[in-house]
Amino acid sequence: MLAPPSPTTRSPGTDLTVLASLTLGLLAWLVVACVGLARVQQQATLHLQREAAALVAAELAEPLATVLAAERGTLGGGSPAIAAITAAPADSVVARAALTRILAGRPALARFVDSTGLALAVQRAPVTGGTGAGSIMGQALTPSLATVELATAGGPLRLAITRALGASSLALSPVGPQVLLAVLVALLAIAATVGTALLIRLRRDHADARQRSTFASAVSHELRTPLAQILLYAETLQLGRVRDAAARAMAEGVIVQEARRLMRLVDNVLRYARLEQGAPRLRQEPVSLGDVVRETAAQFAPVVASQQVSIAVDADTDALALADADAVRQVVLNLLDNAVKHGPPQQRIVARVDRRAERIRLIVEDEGPGIAAADRAAVWNAFTRGLARPGAGVPRDETGTGLGLMIVRSLTEAMGGDVGCESVTPDGRGARFVVRLPALRSEAA
Repeated sequence: MLAPPSPTTRSPGTDLTVLASLTLGLLAWLVVACVGLARVQQQATLHLQREAAALVAAELAEPLATVLAAERGTLGGGSPAIAAITAAPADSVVARAALTRILAGRPALARFVDSTGLALAVQRAPVTGGTGAGSIMGQALTPSLATVELATAGGPLRLAITRALGASSLALSPVGPQVLLAVLVALLAIAATVGTALLIRLRRDHADARQRSTFASAVSHELRTPLAQILLYAETLQLGRVRDAAARAMAEGVIVQEARRLMRLVDNVLRYARLEQGAPRLRQEPVSLGDVVRETAAQFAPVVASQQVSIAVDADTDALALADADAVRQVVLNLLDNAVKHGPPQQRIVARVDRRAERIRLIVEDEGPGIAAADRAAVWNAFTRGLARPGAGVPRDETGTGLGLMIVRSLTEAMGGDVGCESVTPDGRGARFVVRLPALRSEAA
């Protein structure tokens, strides 16, 4: 199998549906979580207010009963009949006044009542029927947290401790509004982050799917061309249609040339598949880069003879690098193939090997349109093709698989080296690809 394995991709509509469902699910969970937190806060606050109301009732019961008893004796003058007549309309007023004096004399208790969101009210004891504050319906509308029964001459009164309408109870709230707001903002941030991550992943998956599709199409095209040439000339030889020895030699030469081209393509695809599985394991041994470049250029020359392309080699045979000979050969083949593919016919390709400090440099130059400075880093990425310099007057060449230079970079880095790209001429024409490999220690000295 030539193409690297790729997982099955879903359609964009399916991916967007999944993304929308996840986002809506997160938002729904956000709403439910906030409602649940608010409910928990309300129940906890109510429980604490009941305890606070019971404490206030215990603090007010005795002093309020004492004050009302003294007031009742004063109003009646020792006569129960007179007390019954005068106290009936004034009991509530007297009780409220007594409550006010008690709270004024105990400011700490008054502040506690205010801070806990409690309200104090003197009411008549509940009676059957009616809709007043003391009726059953009134009690249902304003439920008391705690009550204190008060005995007066005019009848029983009740001190009702309820929740103050519109009052805040921050002192009792275990989860205040600020905390709820912070939780809400945090959940919104989480939802936004997850949604953004999913969107980025979706776009990346779509880009990968497009690259795989382009890669498969490019490989199919690159395979078809040499196979068609091989099949054509093989059938010509098989059917005996060659006229003389020269025609036979040409047909055989084309078959060999296209077979080598096919071999390079297969090698690149297989190498790419191995690189996708992890960093390659390469040998580190002394290699004469000059000898490897000369041998590889000699093998490659017949392939480009039909285009009248010449390859000039200027290599120092004494330049020894710590590298893998097979990997270096693959690097040289890919650089030469790239130069032929993106340069004009009848061009002169230069391959040089020199030494700079602790590095051995392999340089391949072509006479093509050159590469813009902004694109020189991108040419080493997989599936990158046709990055000709703008204004060079040549169309974009999108032939090939877009793997050659990526394999050059990956193999070079696996051998401890690095790569670079620059222009040959000051006006930006021509491309110079530089591969730097570690030199042998004796050479570095």
